[in-house]
Amino acid sequence: MADRISAKQRIEIQSLAEIEIQRYAGNHSMWHKHIHNVKLDPEQLLKMEEMDSHDNTVDNSCRRTGKTAVKEMYLLEHNAIHGDQEGGIGTPREAQSLVNLGYHLDAMRRSDVSSGYVAYKSGRK
Repeated sequence: MADRISAKQRIEIQSLAEIEIQRYAGNHSMWHKHIHNVKLDPEQLLKMEEMDSHDNTVDNSCRRTGKTAVKEMYLLEHNAIHGDQEGGIGTPREAQSLVNLGYHLDAMRRSDVSSGYVAYKSGRK
């Protein structure tokens, strides 16, 4: 069972997490490496830069290139840096939505910084 933490400790953890989240804002490669230890390849970085420049992008590439994972990681970063934003997942099939949600959850589980925002109940995760 997880150890209990006080409200004061929870606020300190959230404050430190916010500092770490903002540390590499604007640098996709460093942010993802620092926050959840993912090294992006050049193609993924180019896609993220394209999404920075254009609100709506279209992917015309072959299967199995990681298009969805890149988009979900990009949105995770965007929503973390811009705290006033919310993320939604819209897909044609429920199974695809669950997979996309899994990308977000896996990234948050890998990250000590992201876990600073996990909701606590009675002092436990």
